[in-house]
Amino acid sequence: MLQEGKIRPIKSPYASPVVLTRKNNGLPPDFPEAYRFDYRKLNAITKFPRYPLPVIDDLIPNIPHTEIMSTLDLKSGYFQLAKSPKDIEKTAFITRNDIFAFLRMPFGLSGVAPNYQKAIDIILNPVIGRFVMVYMDDVIITSPSFNEHIDHLNQVFTLLRDAGLTLNKDKCHFALDKLKYLSLIISKEGIETDNSNVRAIAEMKTPKNNREVSKFLGMAGWYQKFIPHYADRCEPLYRLTKRGLNLIGRRKHRMLLIK
Repeated sequence: MLQEGKIRPIKSPYASPVVLTRKNNGLPPDFPEAYRFDYRKLNAITKFPRYPLPVIDDLIPNIPHTEIMSTLDLKSGYFQLAKSPKDIEKTAFITRNDIFAFLRMPFGLSGVAPNYQKAIDIILNPVIGRFVMVYMDDVIITSPSFNEHIDHLNQVFTLLRDAGLTLNKDKCHFALDKLKYLSLIISKEGIETDNSNVRAIAEMKTPKNNREVSKFLGMAGWYQKFIPHYADRCEPLYRLTKRGLNLIGRRKHRMLLIK
């Protein structure tokens, strides 16, 4: 990060710790850990910015066209946001060699997500709602025809270029007739579930404790709009997530999971 110009050495009264966390993202065993910056104490004294994040259940059904679609991914996400010079020292973190601070917005700060969404909304405001949907660093462009799609892409590229933002070409996908997004499949036929995710839920082992029940409900809840009477059917399982209740041996709850 130092060579990339994302951080620099600094003298600062702030010094958040660096922690090592395990990753579960398919990387080879040689790289099973990742460094994270523990900004909990800084976040505790930070005034949280108020800005509404998009609601997925509102965004996806309102996609204006689904004949042809492209998805864009903004490279390095938060790191594309500049910071006020006076706030640089607040992001200082300590290592065994020195204290460094971020020159761009790092992950872990409490106000980054709403500020990032607000910035992207302002930059792409001329096209959002017409043929663009934005959720954080994901940009979806939809058009009724190929020629219009080319024009729509050019408009988005111009807005991003004027703002100095860059894309991750490896994560951009163009001219799709079917889009996989947030565990859903979107096409001109409508919105449907991703079979691979549904299969993973169906093949889960029977939960044996409150935590495992919560995990199951979290996964199944993503598809609740496709499950008739979801709330009524899962209400007994939600009661099991309360501390002190035990799932083991309760046949009726196991039957609910099978259903």
